[in-house]
Amino acid sequence: GKEPRKRGRRPKSSKGDRGEEPSQKKGRAEPPALPVQVRDPFSKPPVSQLKKTGETFLQDGPCFEVAPKLAKCRECRWTHSQRSKNMPNIFCRFYAFRRLRYTKNGQLAIAGFSDPHRDAAEEDLKLWLPQTDCPPPDLDVDMTKFLLMQVGDHFCDLLEQEKEAVSIHLADDKTIAWKRVVQGVREMCDVCETTLFNFHWACGKCGFVVCIDCYKVRLFTPLTCPSRS
Repeated sequence: GKEPRKRGRRPKSSKGDRGEEPSQKKGRAEPPALPVQVRDPFSKPPVSQLKKTGETFLQDGPCFEVAPKLAKCRECRWTHSQRSKNMPNIFCRFYAFRRLRYTKNGQLAIAGFSDPHRDAAEEDLKLWLPQTDCPPPDLDVDMTKFLLMQVGDHFCDLLEQEKEAVSIHLADDKTIAWKRVVQGVREMCDVCETTLFNFHWACGKCGFVVCIDCYKVRLFTPLTCPSRS
């Protein structure tokens, strides 16, 4: 027999209704998040104000352009023809590292180097600090333990080397300078050409750089003169 009709009233449909779900009312769009403002390390007041206050500022160019009358680094001592022919890839050692100031008579003077505690901004420290609020998505607990087992001892050795380096020798004023990372520039030891990312020594007059191992070899190895036959 026929299937009995289901009891109940069929809901009314509006004219032109095709059985689609009613469209949701579009809410107000959220304003886009403002980008995090990155501090420009080279921003400084006008020269006229710097001459009045004597405030220090970061060297923002090669020595031969910014401070030609001051001590030049070992790269900027080359002449223009030597820089273009012999060493096309040289880079100023004091760029984004040395600080300058104007004296009372308006002359440019050296004002030391960047300080790791005073001059390092939050975006600079992010390179060395763990990002706990945004960990890598492919790094689980097992992989983390595996990596620590492989490299943990090496990091401990590096830490002990840095502690020893500080105890071996500091400048007369006991200060530690800090050089910010410059995009596209690889810091290397001038003796063994190893890549530098931790404590090392740098000459404040020419920028010659020595790693911890090369410094210790020179410090604890007596100099010998070649014998004449």
